[in-house]
Amino acid sequence: MARSKNRKRVRYSKSVVERSELEILREYIERKLNAPWNEIVKEPLLKYCYNGICFIVSSSENVRKADLMKEFNVVFGGEVIGIVHRGYVIPSLNVYERVFHETGEFRAAIIANEEGVKNFLYGNNLYASSIIEYYEPIDNIVAIIDNVDMKAIGVAKPIVHGRRLREYIQRKLERPVYENIFDLGLFLRGFY
Repeated sequence: MARSKNRKRVRYSKSVVERSELEILREYIERKLNAPWNEIVKEPLLKYCYNGICFIVSSSENVRKADLMKEFNVVFGGEVIGIVHRGYVIPSLNVYERVFHETGEFRAAIIANEEGVKNFLYGNNLYASSIIEYYEPIDNIVAIIDNVDMKAIGVAKPIVHGRRLREYIQRKLERPVYENIFDLGLFLRGFY
């Protein structure tokens, strides 16, 4: 059977997580989310990459040793702890959700309205006019939260900072204030 010319190849690799990536992740979880690393992250961690996006995964001993993974073509097993994408090391949405659930509060989070959520899931930046509420610290990478179900849908970094960022949000300006780094829509759009 001939291969389709439009079909793209998936580049896949598996490796140990780099120490610098672990430190960035640990520092963010402990300092920005104010959560204990050892309670949130279960080591050992492995890194699985597909066409330029990498997932830092906490995999149990049973998952790593399972012959079933090979037999059924399972690519990886475990819980995604972090993501390396476009040069950024960020906590996964799983980590944000766990911290929010266990602490009962949002930290480093932006709640977006429906229009903002839709645009963000299409890979676009978040506008100040789409922000309903924010939870400090917001001058760093933040989780973007869907206002309908209050679940994390992606991660963004600020385009503007400090007083100007807060002023744009307060005034609901039609200006992008957060750059999309990762969103759940990427799974539908593909990793190409």
